[in-house]
Amino acid sequence: MITMAEVQNLVWFLRRQYKDAEETIALTGRQEVVRLEEEKHQMQAELQEMMTREMQQKEQELLERLEQQGLALQEEKQQVEARLQQQLAQQLEEKDKDLEEQLLKHKAALDQIISQKEREHSDLQAKLLQSKLEKEQQEQSVKKVREEVVENVTNVMESELQCNICTELFVQATTLHCSHTFCYACILEWTKTRKMECPTCRTKVTSQTRSLVLDSYIDKMVESYSEELKQHRMALLQDRKEKVATLERQSPRQGKDSPISVGSASSDEEPLSVSSGGSSGSQWTQSSSSSTHNSPPHSRGNSASMDNDFVPGDPMAYYGGYGRCHICGRRGHWAPGCPYRLRF
Repeated sequence: MITMAEVQNLVWFLRRQYKDAEETIALTGRQEVVRLEEEKHQMQAELQEMMTREMQQKEQELLERLEQQGLALQEEKQQVEARLQQQLAQQLEEKDKDLEEQLLKHKAALDQIISQKEREHSDLQAKLLQSKLEKEQQEQSVKKVREEVVENVTNVMESELQCNICTELFVQATTLHCSHTFCYACILEWTKTRKMECPTCRTKVTSQTRSLVLDSYIDKMVESYSEELKQHRMALLQDRKEKVATLERQSPRQGKDSPISVGSASSDEEPLSVSSGGSSGSQWTQSSSSSTHNSPPHSRGNSASMDNDFVPGDPMAYYGGYGRCHICGRRGHWAPGCPYRLRF
């Protein structure tokens, strides 16, 4: 029979064996762990090296592939560019053809318009030339008609506006009560040297009236005369002025055949004298020196009072050379030129 001591020794032995086994196992395990760690590190280094080689290889492959793709893309790009250039050239060619066709159409339209405008221009030139010819013909006809009118008027003047005594155009036209008209100087000389009767109808002269309208009309017509006729008219007016002055200085005949005064409206008007100037040759104005002819015979000795009765008016106002001012009652002006109009 086994004793307790043996059992205890056996237990101790077993424990010792177990502890040794544990130590052996632990030491073996540590060695194995170290070995495994070393293998691990070695495997990691190999794996790292392998991965590096693979990465380099893959990178090289990728670079080669990328280079091939770049070359392919470059070639494709060149092909696309060539294709685009070809398409652009075709489009440009088509557009050029379209533009050329449009230009040809526009050119044809412009040529047609230009030809039409040229035809219109030629038609207008022909019309203008025709209108010029017609205008020249009209001007010539108007000129001819004007010349005929002037000639007819001249003939009428020469035939109707001539004094039957001197056969000249009226100078200071004076109309008798029988409606026959003569020059003032002619009828004055006639009544002083011959009978007091009309030279045309032999009617006794009872009144004489100046015809200013005829004088003005004749002066206006003389303006269109030639210089030679104007000079002749000027000389005639000056001669008649001197003749009237000479006749008025002569003593009048007494009796029933004595001459009467002449005027345009009343018996106190004065005969007119001539003063040179203007394009028409002359203009008749009033002269105080001839006032004795218009005055009654019994008042001619009182010439000083008549001179005081003659008052010149405003030179800018018109005065016909006869009559009195109805404002102040004096001769030498009419109411528009009266110097006393503001006083009255």
